[in-house]
Amino acid sequence: MSCRNLLKRYSAGLVNFIWFTDEKFFSVATPRNTQNNRLYVPFGVHKKNVAARRLLRMRPTFSKSVMVSVGVSALGKTSLHFVDPGTKINGKYYRDVLLMSGLLPDIRSYSEYFTLQQDGAPAHRAQDCRSAEARDAGLHSAHTMAAQQS
Repeated sequence: MSCRNLLKRYSAGLVNFIWFTDEKFFSVATPRNTQNNRLYVPFGVHKKNVAARRLLRMRPTFSKSVMVSVGVSALGKTSLHFVDPGTKINGKYYRDVLLMSGLLPDIRSYSEYFTLQQDGAPAHRAQDCRSAEARDAGLHSAHTMAAQQS
């Protein structure tokens, strides 16, 4: 659902209780391109006479990166939740680790009533994840909150 549609659907007072969550990869060490590095030696010295340690430069092929998950709303932001390197984000991991142990406790520190707005990532759409959010996590939507206040 687009942000404009959310603003139309929820009253101004309830918009504050909408939490947006997402995950993002951040590169922390990019590979270096050393193809243009020059080796300076005295005139007349041949490459075969240069020590191998001066010629070979080992470098990583892929950049080092870290995945972070966070939630934001008008009420505040959650802590950064780091995903262990090499972890496959599927519905179970997203539900058990990121939501239940990380994001939801942070969100509940602001309010017990909230709407969780997520993108269409496969882990977010997983059926076991969606049903668990409502059942196990006790999610309350802004509609529930409005009904309880009236």
